[in-house]
Amino acid sequence: MLPNYNSYTTTDFLDDASFIRWVKGDAAAAAFWEGWLATNPANADAARAARQQLRVLLAAEPVPVGAHTLRFIWQDITQSVAEHEARARRRTWQWAGAAAAALAGVGLGGWLLLRPAAPTLYTDATAYGQTQQLALPDGTRVTLNAHSRLRRYAWRPGQPREVWLQGEAYFDVKHLDQDQVITPGERFIVHAGKLNVEVLGTRFNVKQRRAQTQVVLQSGRVRVSLPGRPALVLAPSEAARFDSVSQQFDKLAASSPAPALAWTEQKLVLHRTTVNDILQNLEDTYGYRTVLADPRLGQRELEGVLPMRDEKSVLFVLSAILHVPVTKRDSTIYIGAPAQ
Repeated sequence: MLPNYNSYTTTDFLDDASFIRWVKGDAAAAAFWEGWLATNPANADAARAARQQLRVLLAAEPVPVGAHTLRFIWQDITQSVAEHEARARRRTWQWAGAAAAALAGVGLGGWLLLRPAAPTLYTDATAYGQTQQLALPDGTRVTLNAHSRLRRYAWRPGQPREVWLQGEAYFDVKHLDQDQVITPGERFIVHAGKLNVEVLGTRFNVKQRRAQTQVVLQSGRVRVSLPGRPALVLAPSEAARFDSVSQQFDKLAASSPAPALAWTEQKLVLHRTTVNDILQNLEDTYGYRTVLADPRLGQRELEGVLPMRDEKSVLFVLSAILHVPVTKRDSTIYIGAPAQ
């Protein structure tokens, strides 16, 4: 059985033997991976980032890249090193050495040798169907949704408090400003994909799934920025959204933040929500693949509240609402038809 490539991160691609063969030029692997990318998976950016890293690491000659591209390559390599450190310390040193060698090929090897030791990296991650409560050193509280990851380097005095999010999280940020003069050490910044969310003291939700990043503000004030675009300042109940496919970056009309925050209470608020949207949420939360017997069923809109305490409750309620059988086999959920 093929792995679920649609859930792979950059690091997972770097570990995959078939993916490596493709980057090395294997014709059979190329046919598969080029076909897979043509289906426009949500994590295509992660695959392309992994491919770029491997091309740099495997290149016999220096790869000519610009400073802007180089910064992103190094960021991805640093992230990969950190993830491998958690898995096996021996492999971490191999990746660190390979990263230094790759960057030496583009003229920065000497700089890396003189670079101070990197600060400690902290990573918290949740599995499918799991949420986690985090308390950061400054008193900020974070609720991490299922299949999500939060990273931060050790915060230094006088420097911004920065975190990097993959997936979804609710933030209750500790307010540090006392005199209305914002110093660097009082800034709190969430990096989610290409979006940067800067706050002082506030409550908000950030969701980065399926090529879309959305910020919903519950209270306080946040500034959402995207390189090359005018920043958006949100008031309570407003939201900002960025679609990496259409490149649309806009502020959504003011509305209640309750639906976006409902997951923290283990429920899904439905308001003209399509069955397809519900199934995507199930896939993101529990890691299942869903199959609809009748595609028209996916366009049906529902109202109400769907409990998300556990997968069995969700499937039972879905079956009752839709008046169709809902069955599960292995990692696949069949809607409206028995499992094959």
